[in-house]
Amino acid sequence: MANVWELGDVNNENLKNALNEAMVIIDKAFTTIDQKLDHHHRNICEKDILDQQKNINLASIAVHELYCKNYSVGGLDCLHLITKSLYEKYECVLKKRITERVIPFLEEKKNDKLLLKEVVEQWSLFGIYRSNLEKIFKPVEEVGYISVYYKNRNYRLWTLLQLSKNCFCQMVWEDFHYEIDEGLTEMINSGAFNKEDGGNSIDPEILKFSFFYYEMEFVAVSVPNLKRTYNLLKDYNIRP
Repeated sequence: MANVWELGDVNNENLKNALNEAMVIIDKAFTTIDQKLDHHHRNICEKDILDQQKNINLASIAVHELYCKNYSVGGLDCLHLITKSLYEKYECVLKKRITERVIPFLEEKKNDKLLLKEVVEQWSLFGIYRSNLEKIFKPVEEVGYISVYYKNRNYRLWTLLQLSKNCFCQMVWEDFHYEIDEGLTEMINSGAFNKEDGGNSIDPEILKFSFFYYEMEFVAVSVPNLKRTYNLLKDYNIRP
């Protein structure tokens, strides 16, 4: 994404201070989200739940205010810099989550023939995390589109969902592409993609993979290892 950010680093002191103040609030919300999702099995009181929601709401407000308060001072150039900083923050947090939660789990399943199933399951769980982040970062997608279009009308800013798909596939396929392709080949050879009893029914796990396949198809353009997996399916004339 670096090619669209033409203005370089933030050098406006007031804007830099505003960003730093907002990041403190946003980081607190990240901690809250981690605690909510990673320790959901623990008994927590109503006050804790309200505090969690409060931190997320405050972070969302902080992002809104960054755009509203600074636009009147710096115009679209200022919005562009805010979008750059927040998109980079969002991407950094996604990668941190994948590194700390997704990759270690898949590493334990690395030699399991059902690794691909686990990849699909981890994407589903990652989606819960992403949806919590989007409560904070949604203005970045909505307002950021305007600022980026203003700087480069031939560029279309990725949505938050598209960015999360790219981060997930890039990191997972970088570490596990060989095992995924090997497991997929075994599934193909075992007839896993054949409809049951020659009829219209199909295994539920294969159906989940099919949804994943269509959801991630556009990402294969920018993730070479994922593209090889898709080419493997094409070689066997399989389209889930």
